[in-house]
Formats: sequence, structure tokens, C-alpha cells
Amino acid sequence: MANNNLWTDSYWLLLMQACKKKPDDVKSPWSKTMVDLAIELHIHPKTLFEKMEQLLDHKTASLQKIWDTYTDNTRRLNKDAKRVREMKGFGDADSFFMGVESIDSFETFYLPVADDTKLTPASLTILIDLYFMLTPNTMVEETPEVADVARMLTLTTKEVVEVLAIFQTFDPILKRKALPTSPIVEAARRTWDEYANDTQNMNDKKERALAYYHK
Repeated sequence: MANNNLWTDSYWLLLMQACKKKPDDVKSPWSKTMVDLAIELHIHPKTLFEKMEQLLDHKTASLQKIWDTYTDNTRRLNKDAKRVREMKGFGDADSFFMGVESIDSFETFYLPVADDTKLTPASLTILIDLYFMLTPNTMVEETPEVADVARMLTLTTKEVVEVLAIFQTFDPILKRKALPTSPIVEAARRTWDEYANDTQNMNDKKERALAYYHK
């Protein structure tokens, strides 16, 4: 797992800030709060989860001091956390990641597959699971499951139906005509190729994706 070498003690404040987001407790490593921070720091969510557990235990003198200083002073915590984020190079994706090679793909799972879409590999994982639960004649905007997933992913029902239509072109049973190549079509194809014959993998990744999009 990449990334522990990128940890600095100043990040305890960012973890404390994440911890205090409602619900005020340790977060699932795949929750939106943890994943977004993991992408920001380029540190794996499971590593941050382990660090958060250490923070909540605050068994060392340094962690106890952080706990005593900030646990009842959210205003100071937010101010000092902001200062951490304003450090030179922090928050500038190009400079922050320059020379850094990720050996884990967790970041790309949550990042848009193209500049002009909100679709991510995570959302496509949820959508292909939806595809396998529906029949072609129910892959329409009026279907309640389509509306529910669209709401969860902050997509329109039209966008969800368009992705389901793309998946239909890969389905050997339906034999739909292939669509023109585009970044979304190619991302959907990668999703189909990864999961179509690997239900366990799809279910595992779906749980991660649902944890992220859960409201």
C-alpha cells in the first residue's frame, strides 16, 4: 500500500477535522470524507483509517495534546487545518503529484473518466450492478430504481439511461449496434470487461462505491 512515506504530522489536523464531520466518530475508509482526504493527500484510505484510529485512542503525548487543543475548539481546528492546506505546493495537484508514482489505483476509482462528465469508475460500478438487476424494457427514466440511483450519484435519469444503453451494446445476448467511440463509451467498456464475468469483484467494488456515495 503506497503512501505512508507521504504522511507528515501536520496531517493529524486534517484527520481530526474529518473525524469531527457528522457523524462525529471514526469514518469508514471508503466513506466520501475519507476517500476525498485520501485523494487530497495521495495516501491510501486504509492508511488514513489506521491513523484515525490512533488519533481517537490518543495514547501518545503528542496525540493527546492535539486532542486537548482541538476537540472542543472547532474554530481553531478549521483555522489551523486551513493553514496546513495553504502550505507551499499543497492543493496544487500538478505540483503536488509531480514525481509521485501511485502504486494503487484507489484514486482513479473516484475520479471522473472524462473532463465533461461526473461519471467515475465508482459510479459506473453502481450502474453496471443496476444494469444486471434490470431488463432492457425497464432501463428507462420512469423506472424507480433508475431514479433512485440517479439521485444517489447526482446524475439525471437521462444520464443513467444513456449509460445503461451503452452497456447494452456490450451485452452479447442483446447484440446492440456499437456506439461511436468516446471517453465514456471506453470507460463503460472497461467496466463491462472487468465485471461481466466476475460477480464477486463487482460486488466488492460496489460496496466501496456505495460507501462513498451514501448520504
